Amino acid sequence: MLRFKELVIRNFGPYKGEQSIAFAPPGKVTVVYGENMRGKTSLLNAMAYALTGEVVGRGSERKALHLIGNWEAAAEGDHGFEVSLRFDFDSVPYEINRSCAVRAGIDDPADDTDYNQDMFLVRDGATLGPEESELLLSQVMPRQVVRFFLFDAELLQEYEALLRDQSDMGVGIQKAIERILGVPILTNSRAVLRQVLNGIQSEYSKAASKNSKSEQMGATHRQCIEKRRLLESQILTQQTELRDAQTRKKQASERLKRHEKARRMLADKERLERERRGVMEEAERKVSDIQTQFGKAWLWALQPTIGGIERKLAQEVEARRREETQKQISKELKKLSSMSLLTGTCALCGGALSDDSRAHLELESESNPGSALEKTESGTANEGRLLEVRSLVEPNLLPRLESALCELEGIRARIAQKDEQIADVDENVGRIDESSLRKDSNLWEEVTKEIALHESGIEQTEEEIRKNEASISQLEKELDKVRVPEMDDIRHRKNIASDLYQIFDAAVGEFREDLRRTIEKDATRVFRELTTEPDYGALRINKNYGLTIIHKDGEAIPIRSAGAEHVVALSLISALQNNAPIHGPVVMDSPFGRLDENHKRHVVRCLPTLADQVTLLVYRSEVDPQVVREELKGSLGHEYAINRVSARHSVLELESGGQHGK
Repeated sequence: MLRFKELVIRNFGPYKGEQSIAFAPPGKVTVVYGENMRGKTSLLNAMAYALTGEVVGRGSERKALHLIGNWEAAAEGDHGFEVSLRFDFDSVPYEINRSCAVRAGIDDPADDTDYNQDMFLVRDGATLGPEESELLLSQVMPRQVVRFFLFDAELLQEYEALLRDQSDMGVGIQKAIERILGVPILTNSRAVLRQVLNGIQSEYSKAASKNSKSEQMGATHRQCIEKRRLLESQILTQQTELRDAQTRKKQASERLKRHEKARRMLADKERLERERRGVMEEAERKVSDIQTQFGKAWLWALQPTIGGIERKLAQEVEARRREETQKQISKELKKLSSMSLLTGTCALCGGALSDDSRAHLELESESNPGSALEKTESGTANEGRLLEVRSLVEPNLLPRLESALCELEGIRARIAQKDEQIADVDENVGRIDESSLRKDSNLWEEVTKEIALHESGIEQTEEEIRKNEASISQLEKELDKVRVPEMDDIRHRKNIASDLYQIFDAAVGEFREDLRRTIEKDATRVFRELTTEPDYGALRINKNYGLTIIHKDGEAIPIRSAGAEHVVALSLISALQNNAPIHGPVVMDSPFGRLDENHKRHVVRCLPTLADQVTLLVYRSEVDPQVVREELKGSLGHEYAINRVSARHSVLELESGGQHGK
């Protein structure tokens, strides 16, 4: 059992200087948050480099080591990088140290030949020799299976190829899966038995040729054996040429991907520039608003005086309005009194006026003759002045101005952020070469045709080998009937070797089938935990280890979403971890890109069960840290953040704010 304890890196990728990450203990999950191009994949590459001495990029293509060192440090004359990984293997502590340093006398290194690589392994405090170190590392984590433990979203997407029987990528992944499951142990044993059987069959031919009873059949048998040798040599050459063509196709595909990536990044730049223009327009509007408010700033000092004038004018206008209201009431009462005197009845109630009431009304009429109700010029002027004064009242002028200035500062910060993002894109994308794109596209098409020809040739050779084997088998049956004492011992050994070969050949088939059934069962269990679709009942495996979703009614789901593919791939990886003879930590780089929020929660919740030790490398918009904390709870070990210093310099820090590194 392999368990990571601490990774220390110096000038590796964007990590300038020495920085480190401590891995959570078994049963707990380590999470590292980092935005795109900040250094998540570099952490993954550093772990792989520590174990294998190689850095593998997209499409399984090895990266040039002289390009791995930190750019800022190199610009300052500090070339090269170092990686140290502390781990336990079968409860014994180890530390692997690898470094890539400039050779003496080289001031401006240009390629890998300008560097020296050094490695040493310490076991429980004792440094091991180079041969023992390499042997032990091959046992700890063979380089052929590292990618199944330290993987990114690209590997998850490649699993989709397992559903296509004729896919080059699918065949390659199938072989890698069988390697991690231990199938080569049996297939290599079978190959050894095949060689032994071939040798004994050659002896059998020679012995048969020496006897007159079997001389002719022996010669024919020898010719078939020789033909088989030539056919086997031919198919090895064809397979080598096929692998070479497949490698060239991968390289061409990777270059095409880089072109596409550059285009996507340029599209991102255009989007960022549009967003920046929008923020700039927002800033211009805010500046205009602030300038308008500054035009009234002089009023702020006069607010107490203006307020006093406003209150005095308001009181005068209100007094004038009350006086006019009273005069209006008096006028109406006079009208009612005159009408009552004229008619002899009360204008309000309609009753007849008594002598006393008439005398009272006549007296009131004489004492209150009424007055004109026109507004005086002074009253009208006061109302006008009140309106003018109130237009000058700005009680919240200063707070509004301060708020506007703060908003402007925030807008300018957003502009600076967009500038940084645009600068990052400029740093990481080169000019697209259309002629190179066409060349790579043509090469991809040519190599694809070449692969088809190689595959067809291999099929034809395999068919000839099958026919040849049938001829050999028939001849041996005839030779076995010839009772020659000199051939008895060879015949006995041949039969034993043939039986052993057939046993191992059948064992390989049965072992593969048992593995597929076990993988199918375990993957189905994990899939049910991860999926949010209640109608999905199980997964069905094919000979390539490709998994098909089965509806609860037993029918296969022919078309599934990218998110469903993602969940299926994660289920397969978990099943492989459970059944592989090698057990180690799982490090996942950006595994949630195509999942919805509910699936993300399910996957996060299941992380502690995927492997004994899990490390997650994600960007915050991929999965909310709060979701991680809610779903993992006590299973969350450490949280780190990759923070930007510049486009070429990232810092690895604990989420609590304390820097974990130097």
